[in-house]
Amino acid sequence: MRIAVVDDLARDRAGLLEYLQRFYSSEAMIFEYDSGEAFLSAYRPGDFGRVFLDCCMGGVSGMDAANAIRAAGDGCSIVFTTTSRDYAVDGYRVRATGYLVKPYTYEELSALLLMDVPRERPFVELPMGGAGVKLLLSHILWCEAHGHYVLVHTAGNGEMTVRISFTELSALLLPYPQFLVCCRGCLVNLDQVKSFSGSDFILHDGTNVPIRQRESEAAVRAYAEYQFRKVRGEL
Repeated sequence: MRIAVVDDLARDRAGLLEYLQRFYSSEAMIFEYDSGEAFLSAYRPGDFGRVFLDCCMGGVSGMDAANAIRAAGDGCSIVFTTTSRDYAVDGYRVRATGYLVKPYTYEELSALLLMDVPRERPFVELPMGGAGVKLLLSHILWCEAHGHYVLVHTAGNGEMTVRISFTELSALLLPYPQFLVCCRGCLVNLDQVKSFSGSDFILHDGTNVPIRQRESEAAVRAYAEYQFRKVRGEL
């Protein structure tokens, strides 16, 4: 497992690092960041299975970083380290999996980790160059049919040309609730949607993904329902 520790206090980072190394032994790769800005500048969706965030950093706070993680469609485990439990409501909104109130003990950390088993990050295997390429669902932004191919727009890997029919790709992705066919030959990852312009979904990276005009109300309704289910913790 890849783990990020984000805290602007060197002493607190060192203490958490010692505990994590004791708990995981050699089974985890741990990366340290001394600010929210440093973490976000290096972060890519899907990089980490678990992220520890200090709530009260100056500049980009732990909550700011958590919001950025979720906005990128990343479902990794987020654990807040904090001096107060006042962030519980905000933590619920970003689906935090736990809190460690400073100063905490190794026993408190290990109890949290034993209860918080990150879900497997699902992926699809797509045909590329005669071989199958595994692609995390959270990395898929949107897809569009292009002749006998499908262009898969991804976070981190750019545009991928996949020799597969749109119907076949839809069969792979539509069982997952975050994917929606929003236009003829066009499919979008709702976790990547930032807003709606009236005729397009606007993604977090600024891309406009078209919505079939006669079905725009249904598409927006599907998006709103999906977000509601996420807030309710049903997804």
